[in-house]
Amino acid sequence: PRGESALGEQGYTCINDIPEHIKIDVADFFLRSEKVLPLVEEALQRGIKTIWLQQGVMNEEAAKLCTECGAGIIMDKCIKMEHIKSKYQN
Repeated sequence: PRGESALGEQGYTCINDIPEHIKIDVADFFLRSEKVLPLVEEALQRGIKTIWLQQGVMNEEAAKLCTECGAGIIMDKCIKMEHIKSKYQN
């Protein structure tokens, strides 16, 4: 949230600060459900087409907005655990 770097990668304080030449496939949010909507709106404005809300995070208003904008949304699932499950289902 402070825009610090991690593992050699630059962090940004908000989605709109990320340079346009950087392609974003998925916006993955780790925060309380009631705080998600403004970030989802910002992600959709940036053209991000997949929104992921981590385990325990759900927001029906954000889901509706994603659907209206033609974006996908996954709620209440851990991206790492889903990746692991998909490896063993193939």
